[in-house]
Amino acid sequence: MEWNNCRLRHSIRRTCYFSKKRFNHWKAFSMAFYGVSYILKHLPKYYESLLTKDNKHTIINQLLWRNDVENRFNKYLPNVITIFRLSLVLPFLIFIHDIIVYNCTNLFSLIIFVSIIVSDVLDGYLARKLHCTSITGAKLDIISDAFYSISSLVLFVYFKIIPVWFPIIMAIKLFEFIITSKIIKNKYTSNVHIIFDKIGKMAVNFVMLMPGLFVFRCIITNYKIAMNIAVYFVTVLFILSFFVRMIYVLKPIKRK
Repeated sequence: MEWNNCRLRHSIRRTCYFSKKRFNHWKAFSMAFYGVSYILKHLPKYYESLLTKDNKHTIINQLLWRNDVENRFNKYLPNVITIFRLSLVLPFLIFIHDIIVYNCTNLFSLIIFVSIIVSDVLDGYLARKLHCTSITGAKLDIISDAFYSISSLVLFVYFKIIPVWFPIIMAIKLFEFIITSKIIKNKYTSNVHIIFDKIGKMAVNFVMLMPGLFVFRCIITNYKIAMNIAVYFVTVLFILSFFVRMIYVLKPIKRK
C-alpha cells in the first residue's frame, strides 16, 4: 500500500512537473498572481469594449429608472401612511360606538387606536428622515389629525362623556391656527407655510391621546373623570397657545 502511494506521488510529480526547489515554487506563485491581477485589471475594460452604444444607453436608463422609482417611493411613502391613518378613523368610530351602546369590549378598537398614534409619529419621522417634507404632506397630516380628533370628540359629546363646548373650542383653535400661520409666514417672509408652537403641539398630542382613555377603560375605572380632566387641561393649553401666537403676530419686526 505504501509502495503504491509513493508510486502515485512520483507519477503526479513527473506529470505536473512539481519541483523540490523552493525558488521554483515562488516563481510559479508570482507568475500566477501576476496572471490573476492582469485578468482582474483588464476584464472590465474588455466587457466595456463589448458593449455597444445602445447597450450603454440601455443600462444607464435602467439605473436612472431605478433611482427615479426609489425617489418616488420615498417621496410618497409618508403621504401613504397619512392616508392610511385617515382611512382608519371611520372604523375606529364604529367600534367606539358599539362599545358604548352594547357595553362590550373590542380588541379592534385598541389595535386601530395604536395604529393611528404610531402612524402619526411615523409619517413625520419618515418625511424628515427621507428629506421629502412638502406642503401637501403637512396639510394632509393636519386634515387627518383634525378629522380624527374632532369626530372622536363629537362622538363622546353625543354620549355625554365630555362637555359640548370642547369640540367647538377645538374647531376655533384650528381656525385660529390656520389664520395665524398665514400671518406669521407673511410677516417674517418664512418658507414654512405651517407654523407650529410647542404649547399648541402639546395640546394636540393630548387631544390625540384622549380617545385612548376610553379605549383603556378596563384599566382606567373612572375614565369619564379622566377625560374631563384632560378636557380642561387641554383648554388651558389652547388659551396659552393662543397668547403665544398673538405675541408673534403683534410683535414688531426689528429693521436693520
